[in-house]
Amino acid sequence: MVFGRKTNKSRKAAGKAGKAVKSGKAGKSGKAAGKSRKAAGKSAGKSRKSGNAAGKSRKAAGKTHRREKELEESGKVVVKSRESVKHIQRLNKARIAGDMHAAEKHLVRAIKAEPEPNAVLLNELGVVRMERGAYGDAYDAFTDAIQINPADFIIYKNRAFTELALNQNTAALHDFDTAIELVCLDKRRATRAYYRELGDGRREALRRAHAHWQESDSS
Repeated sequence: MVFGRKTNKSRKAAGKAGKAVKSGKAGKSGKAAGKSRKAAGKSAGKSRKSGNAAGKSRKAAGKTHRREKELEESGKVVVKSRESVKHIQRLNKARIAGDMHAAEKHLVRAIKAEPEPNAVLLNELGVVRMERGAYGDAYDAFTDAIQINPADFIIYKNRAFTELALNQNTAALHDFDTAIELVCLDKRRATRAYYRELGDGRREALRRAHAHWQESDSS
């Protein structure tokens, strides 16, 4: 009978445990575990979203950088100041109208509005001055541009043609040689047209330089 009483007590304890399960005490702990899993899932989702947002911002920054580099490599004007953009738009209108003085004025203002010296704008200033026949001022603009970006063959090419116009043939020959060396390294912009233009310019500079040297020897 003693053993029977203990067995009855065990049955009663098991029954209470079953009632506890039915009453939801065990269910509450399961729900709590479920909530913690949901919270962990939400935090993981947020971290994934923040990671995706950071990735998108990096991609956008990368695209902007590549676009700016492509524009710069293509020779187009890349500016940072809104004021510069306005003056460049006015510059383009003035060039279309054939007003080189107004074009130069707006270009000078665009250069001043930039936070940093801009070699592309200075090169463009030299081109505008060449178009209106101010070769001395064009030479100064190209020289300033070269000091900022000494690796751009187009600026050397433009200065070389300016030197030809100023009858500085030896200096032009040197700039053509430098431009030819640089264009060989610039695979993106090196075209047959540039090679032909540089070759023709160098031959002309060499012809003039030889003629000048012969005149000097004869005298």
